[in-house]
Order: sequence, then C-alpha cells, then structure tokens
Amino acid sequence: MDIFPNITLLPKVEAKTLIMHGDKDEVVPFEHGKALYKAAKNPYPPLWASGFGHQNLEFCTLYLPKLQEFLRDLFGKDYGKM
Repeated sequence: MDIFPNITLLPKVEAKTLIMHGDKDEVVPFEHGKALYKAAKNPYPPLWASGFGHQNLEFCTLYLPKLQEFLRDLFGKDYGKM
C-alpha cells in the first residue's frame, strides 16, 4: 500500500504544480518524479537536478532560482524583492 498516493491525487489539483526531483534520489525513485510531472493537470516546467538526491536537493545551484521563478510566476514579478 502506498501511504503517499500522490500519483492518484495530483490529477485532481487545479493549481500550477512545480516538481523538483534529483536524479540520484535514494528514497523516491526519479521515475516517480517524472510520472508526477506527467500526471499534473497544470504542470510548471520542472527542475530535474542532475547528481542530487533526496537529502541534498536544496544544494543544487538551480534550486532557489527555480523556486523564485515559480513563486514570481504565481504571485507577480516583484514577489520576494525588497
């Protein structure tokens, strides 16, 4: 039994969805991230972090810029600027 049935639930989500996944994830297989992206009703361009796993994705140099890009797309170009 899958205690996190994201693949079943995600198609019901109407909001833009950002998937960020490391291709060296040792906990959640990379293929699961790709399947979630395909299942999303309103997918945002994903971050496939080459060489990163489950416990170090935030150290990918593209992680924060991608997250900021996504949030600015949702909330406007000035989101997070001071």
